[in-house]
Amino acid sequence: MFKYIFILILVFLPIFANNREQCHVMTPPLAPLGAKEQAPDPLSRSVVLSALNSVLSENMSIDPRQIVWMRSQWKRFRLILCICTGIAWLVCCAGIILLGREDLPILLSMIFMLLVVTGLFIYLLWMTRRELKSLDRQAIELRAQALRAEGAKTG
Repeated sequence: MFKYIFILILVFLPIFANNREQCHVMTPPLAPLGAKEQAPDPLSRSVVLSALNSVLSENMSIDPRQIVWMRSQWKRFRLILCICTGIAWLVCCAGIILLGREDLPILLSMIFMLLVVTGLFIYLLWMTRRELKSLDRQAIELRAQALRAEGAKTG
């Protein structure tokens, strides 16, 4: 039974994760081979936020389409997170129901895995919500700055 569930996970998860028609991911440039200095990850949260804040504060060269693109990426992440968590909950609950009391160590590990998956899901969902709200605030700020600049031109 678990083999079939595992095979279904392996078959269908890449289909959801690699939807080529909707996936437009910008890849960072690669470091040259043999580079001794380790550069910070270009997609880490602090690097992205500092770059975004510097762009917003300089001359409003950020395009609202970039904010829309980032929002769509976070929403896609949230969808994949919900699908993977649902599959993990299904596997854990099926294992808990089917095992019974005779396999106590496996039962306890399934319960532990269910608790870990639930905690991780809540944390990542909270982070996603926070990032989406941050992007909303940045979009509102960008629109307000554009309206102020437009008002200064006409007035």
